[in-house]
Amino acid sequence: LVHRGRALKETVKYWLRPDFENRVAAGEIEARYETRVSRFEPGRVRVTGPGGEEAIPADCTYVLLGYDPDLAFVRACGVAVDPATGIPVCDPESFETEIPGLYVAGSLQAGYATNRIFIENSREHAPRLVAHLVRRLGRA
Repeated sequence: LVHRGRALKETVKYWLRPDFENRVAAGEIEARYETRVSRFEPGRVRVTGPGGEEAIPADCTYVLLGYDPDLAFVRACGVAVDPATGIPVCDPESFETEIPGLYVAGSLQAGYATNRIFIENSREHAPRLVAHLVRRLGRA
């Protein structure tokens, strides 16, 4: 996890926080706080944080933008965004954008209609996205 803030916000869903924090404590999830992604490269992500710049190996990367996504960032990644709806252009089956390996999932798929997609009704996104990655990486 690469997170710009010093810690998770207190507004994180109460049932998610303990599981996440326990997984970080157990070493199952590596968390880098006060860190920003500087660029995506084949097979890795470059980040800049308190310790300077580093390259993190990655087969894929999930860019989680939160409830009110920064569409300028999405565009800066090279993803087309519908100007009328704010919805990033992606394949409706796999959710992959025109940038290979870059996917759109969760509330970001709703664009400006922030009352349409939530954690609770977007759980199907992850299995579809992961299935596509598994096929792509030949790990089925």
